[in-house]
Amino acid sequence: MIIPDKYIMPNDSILYMSTIVLKKLKNKKTNIIELWLEIKRESSITYNKFVQILIYLNIIGVLNYTEKGEIYNENITS
Repeated sequence: MIIPDKYIMPNDSILYMSTIVLKKLKNKKTNIIELWLEIKRESSITYNKFVQILIYLNIIGVLNYTEKGEIYNENITS
């Protein structure tokens, strides 16, 4: 489910969909609801998959969050 295989198309894998989330996030801090609404408008990612993507990105150390609950890309320094 994370990476494509014989049963999971590449564009249905969490690895691929995480790139969509990171492109929308860019180098700004945003709250999860705003990010979800932006992604929902332009892609077919379900909310369940969106949450899985955020968990995956947090586990691998790409996303972090502030005390206010905003998320941001840990790898981009501003």
